Amino acid sequence: MNIRPLIHILICFVLAALACNIPPTDNNALQSATVPPSFEETEPASTVSTAASDVTSQVAEFLARLQAALVNKDFSQIRSLMGDAFLVRYIGGASGMITVDDAITLMQQNLLAGQHPLTFDETIAPDQLIGNSLLVEDPPVLKATLSRGWGETGADQAIVLICSKSDGSPFFSGLIYARGGFAGVATSTSSPTLTNPISATPSGTVTLSLPTPDPAPHGAAVYETDFKTGWTLFNETNVKSQHTPGGYQVDVQGTWAGWSFTTKVSKADFYAEITTRPIQCPENQGNYGLMFHYQDDNHFRLFLIWCNGRYTLTERTEGVRARLLTEGRLPDQIGPRTGDHRIGVLSQGNNVTLYIEDIQLTTVGVGEIVTGDVGPYVETTGNPATSVLFTHLIVYDSK
Repeated sequence: MNIRPLIHILICFVLAALACNIPPTDNNALQSATVPPSFEETEPASTVSTAASDVTSQVAEFLARLQAALVNKDFSQIRSLMGDAFLVRYIGGASGMITVDDAITLMQQNLLAGQHPLTFDETIAPDQLIGNSLLVEDPPVLKATLSRGWGETGADQAIVLICSKSDGSPFFSGLIYARGGFAGVATSTSSPTLTNPISATPSGTVTLSLPTPDPAPHGAAVYETDFKTGWTLFNETNVKSQHTPGGYQVDVQGTWAGWSFTTKVSKADFYAEITTRPIQCPENQGNYGLMFHYQDDNHFRLFLIWCNGRYTLTERTEGVRARLLTEGRLPDQIGPRTGDHRIGVLSQGNNVTLYIEDIQLTTVGVGEIVTGDVGPYVETTGNPATSVLFTHLIVYDSK
């Protein structure tokens, strides 16, 4: 396991790159690794001026077109108003520069997938909400506007960012996104559409419509461990690990991540499932999950469960430290901060399918399925520590 200090994120307009993690572990050939987390802390913040005197008529006209395109979910028009890349920064979560095509897909499938109406609020100064999300050396933001009604339920909020190109013309540069809304800011008042609707029976009992487990198809097992022996032990400032009667415990604090891989698995098509038991999982700060398709420190993928009830799939490639492939909300019956959780990845063809407790969350097409290793992963972005016990890992051939 390698241990490196955190690399500061640089943003195009708000963030220009972010750090991901990954690396080495298990008996006889197991290694372990610790590196800066996939999603890193920022440097001192710059402020955003929203005074009318700072906004040109060109920017005001551009904002009106952008707002209309977002409200009407006119994705072709939204794309035409973007630049060469797009920032998505989640408050308390993942952040990074993604391609414009990926940004449009993310909006279509997630951020603007709900039926809640999108609204904009000019009465709240965005710089009070953004905090240290902007860097002093970043290009100036021409306009930043609070908007409500994002996400599947309409409870999310976002700061819409407009920057200027080299010729001075404005473009839609990114979003600073708050799941559940920014602290102290009311959400929109319309009733959101519920992902898992609650209905009342005639007797007055409340029942919850929940996803049905549907286990992933797989072939024979090719690797299995109970994590009780053979994994590298660490006693560093930010990362500690130990064998316990229940498995392999990893504790991470500060802005760090710790992971391991088997060195015994090298597969492209497979189903892998890791069983986790969070011991301490700070909300809006920590995450844990399964690392897979690991080739080296610059090529791997991560399926992460966040302590705030979200999940993400990211990949690291040469020059892109953490590309967000998809994200979503866990089923209501899954409490990511306590209990045992079976986290699974089915890699087959050019698709990756994500599972938790045998519930299929989503299937994502990826550009290339590569041969690689698998292993456990823990990350945090502050204190207190995120602590997770790994109790079982099994890898199957694909069916």
